[in-house]
Parts: sequence; structure tokens; C-alpha cells
Amino acid sequence: AGCPETDKYGYAYGDAGSLFNDMDTYGTSTATNKAVAWGYKEGIVRGFDDGGFHPEDPVTRKDTMIMLYRFAGKPQVSGENTFTDVVSANYPAASDTYKAILWGSENGITNGYSNGDGTYRFGSTERCKREHIVTFLYRYDQQY
Repeated sequence: AGCPETDKYGYAYGDAGSLFNDMDTYGTSTATNKAVAWGYKEGIVRGFDDGGFHPEDPVTRKDTMIMLYRFAGKPQVSGENTFTDVVSANYPAASDTYKAILWGSENGITNGYSNGDGTYRFGSTERCKREHIVTFLYRYDQQY
């Protein structure tokens, strides 16, 4: 996103420490603080019910796809999600999780994993490895 300091209206993104109860150890001038505040204010990330951001927790593949989907502006999707683990998890079709994974598949950002029987799974709850994140980002950049 180019490390913006302000939103499109010129307002500063603020201090992530004032947004989440576990971000106060990150100084306001750190890249982490700025990125978390930017991501929150732009609607890309949300916190948890306990009021924290959990900055050091690993992310799942679905978390990563949701962030990319929101970064893309939550574009409209159509069709059905055919990844077997998405279907079995019964994510509501109106949820960002369902839409993000469908969007990623429709746009070639993710292909999922073969189940060996002609079907594919996304790996929703698996940790998103660095190789996957950079691949998703690369493919995203090719599409947008």
C-alpha cells in the first residue's frame, strides 16, 4: 500500500496502542504500530473479543486470504466454494471467510491442495507459511 501515513482524507491512522490492549509495547513510530493502525482503520484487520490484536500469533491461510480480500476492497464474488474443507466447515456464504476464499480461488490467488480424488481443499485452519504468503501476494499483484 506504499506505507501511507494518512488516509485518503489526510487523517493520520493513529496509534495501534489506543486501538488494541496488547499493542502498547510497540512505540508509535514503529512500523508494526503504523501497519496495525493502518490495517484496522482501512478495515483489513480486526481485533479479537478480548480487545487484543495478538500481534505475535501465527495466522492461518484463511486469515491471510481474508486480509487480502479486504485489502482488495471486498469485491463481489459469485458461484460456490468447492474446497472440501470450506464446505465441511459450513462457513456462512455471506461471511468474509467464505467470500475471501472463493475470491482467492476465482482470481487465481490460491489453488488449494489436491485431495487426490479430483477435489481440492484450501487448508483454511492451517498456519500460513511464509512461502504461501509470498505466493498469495505475488499472485495478487499479478491480478490487481
